[in-house]
Amino acid sequence: HPAKREVRFRNSEFIYKRLYLLLRDHLFKGTGSAAAMQKGEKREGPGTEITAIPGSPQDGQGLYSLLEEPARYAFPPFSSLSIGNAFIAYTDGEMLTILDYHAAHERILYERLRDSDDIRVSAFLFPRQVRLSPKEYEIIRDHIDTVRAIGIDMDEFGNNVFMVRAVPEFLFNTDIGQIIRDIAKSLIEGGRGEIEAIRDNIARTIACHSAVRAGHRLTDTEVRELLRELENCKDPEHCPHGRPTRIKFSPDNLRRMFKRR
Repeated sequence: HPAKREVRFRNSEFIYKRLYLLLRDHLFKGTGSAAAMQKGEKREGPGTEITAIPGSPQDGQGLYSLLEEPARYAFPPFSSLSIGNAFIAYTDGEMLTILDYHAAHERILYERLRDSDDIRVSAFLFPRQVRLSPKEYEIIRDHIDTVRAIGIDMDEFGNNVFMVRAVPEFLFNTDIGQIIRDIAKSLIEGGRGEIEAIRDNIARTIACHSAVRAGHRLTDTEVRELLRELENCKDPEHCPHGRPTRIKFSPDNLRRMFKRR
């Protein structure tokens, strides 16, 4: 499938440690004990010096005990609670957080489109035709370089039609025609401003229409990944329109709400 360019493992830490142990066993064969490596000692082979990485299973447990007890090397337990088909509640033990996952995903996509100079795209097997009104066609044609800069590879086909050849990966299974019409509408309403303002406007429009919708139930793994990406954003607390992505409650907040102090 053209869009399947990345494979994600359900337990990436398990895969990492498994590969680490295999490489360790091979590289240090005949150069010293695994126990010495556990202490972070350096062992030298012919023309080779390697510093061991601490943190793998103890030597006495067997080199591949990880295969028998993968749960020991998994991430700490994480669970979330869906509220009203629009919010997710979770806690780190210190704070209770209510997450608007559509707003959070919107922020992630917005910053990815606005700030990245290396947007990963997926090409369609057959280019898709997008027919616009004459006014929409004209405004997109005037800003086609800016549209291409955010990962939408398209060319004029004539008669108010564009041929779309590739899009950012997260747009591959969306209604690209509707997204381009929404971009045209936002450009018409926003006027002809500076390039950066135009790109910002386009990024905001695409993020809004591409973010995961309320009612879509996320798994705990998906929530964890969403939170990881949100933390890497420049402004993780607000969506592109300024609404909060999450609200946090400390124990003191909760005590006051329950009139316990």
